[in-house]
Amino acid sequence: MTTPGPAAGRPLRAPGRDTAGRASPAPARAVAGHPRSGRKRPATESSPTIRRRQPFYSRLLRLRYIRPGGVLCFLFLEGAVLAAVLLALAEVVSWWAVPALPAAVALVVKLHDVVARGTAVDVTGMS
Repeated sequence: MTTPGPAAGRPLRAPGRDTAGRASPAPARAVAGHPRSGRKRPATESSPTIRRRQPFYSRLLRLRYIRPGGVLCFLFLEGAVLAAVLLALAEVVSWWAVPALPAAVALVVKLHDVVARGTAVDVTGMS
């Protein structure tokens, strides 16, 4: 049995050398977040991946310190619209309450986010 030789058309080369015998450039280091590096940048508050994961209502109000989930955001927006429409149909309030009630709910949610910002504790130890 014979040992297999080099593949036809491909010369043998030493490790760390190109086919002409010159030293190969050092391999590029993987940069975090670079598309071809295979490593991912850690998700931060302002990164697009975190922003995309938040429900539309949270992104619309630019909430940073409170994180309502999808169901709660649905209840905040669609629930307020539904409650306003039902109150208007029952003639308890006039029809101006249909846009005003969801706006008032959004204002209160944003106010809670501002209050949470003021009372947030820095757990990293960095000011």
